[in-house]
Amino acid sequence: MTASHIHTLAASICVYALFEFVVKRVWWGTGRAPAERARKARARAAWLFCWLLVGTAAFINLRLTIGYALAAGVYAVLESAGGRKTPREAARTSLERFVIKQTLMGVLMYAAWQFALPMENVAWYSILENRVLAHPFALWISQRWAAILLMISAYAFVIDGGTSIVRGILDKFPGLYRRAMLSQQTDSSSSDENENSGEWIGILERVITLTLVLTGNFTAIAFVLTAKSIARFKELENKDFSEYYLLGTMGSVIAAVAAGMAVKLALNF
Repeated sequence: MTASHIHTLAASICVYALFEFVVKRVWWGTGRAPAERARKARARAAWLFCWLLVGTAAFINLRLTIGYALAAGVYAVLESAGGRKTPREAARTSLERFVIKQTLMGVLMYAAWQFALPMENVAWYSILENRVLAHPFALWISQRWAAILLMISAYAFVIDGGTSIVRGILDKFPGLYRRAMLSQQTDSSSSDENENSGEWIGILERVITLTLVLTGNFTAIAFVLTAKSIARFKELENKDFSEYYLLGTMGSVIAAVAAGMAVKLALNF
C-alpha cells in the first residue's frame, strides 16, 4: 500500500466531513423538520457524490466512482429516513440516527476505497505533483498530507457534528430543556434560544478542546470548562438549568475528545 492510497482514503473522509458538517449547514441551514429532510435528501446525495469525485479526482477510477455512487444512494436513504416520523419522535431518536448514519457512511467510505484498490495517480496529477513538489514547503506538506486531511475532518466534525450530538442528548429530555429555558428567559430578546449564542459557545468550546487534545494538553481542558462554568455561576443555582448545562457540556466535550483521540489513533496506526 502506497502513500497515495492512504491519501485517497483520507481525502474521502475529509470531503465527506466538510460536506456533511460544514457545507450542508451553510447551504441548507440547520432545519431538522422531517419534511425538509425528505425533500432535500436526493439533492444532498447528488452534491455529495459530486464533491467526492472532485475531492479525489487525482486518484479516481471506475471502481471508486461506483463505490461513491452506492455510498451516495445510501446517504439519500438515510437523509430521508426520519420523514415518516412526527417531529417529536424524530427528535427523541435523533442521536441514535446520527450515530448510525455517520458510522455507516464511514464504513461505506472505507469499503469504496478498498473496492477501488489498487489505484494509481491520474496522469495530469503525476505531472503536477512532480512540478509542485520541487518546492521544499510543498514537499513538507505532501509528507503530512494524510494527517492534515484527518485534522481538517475532525475540526469539521466538531462544528456541526458536535452540535448534533448535543442536540440529540438534550432531545431525550424535552421537559428538562423547557424548564431550563423558562427559568433563564426573562424576555424574548435575551434568550439563548433566539440569539443562538449557546450553540456558538459550544462550537468554540469543542474547537478549543479538540486543539488541546491534538496538542496533548489534556489538563488544559479543565480550564476551559472552569471558565465556562464561571460565566454561568449564578444560573447553575437552578437545578433544572444545571442539569441541562451538564448534559450539554459533557456531550460537547466528549464529542471533541473522541474526535481528537480518533485522529491521534489513526496517525499512530
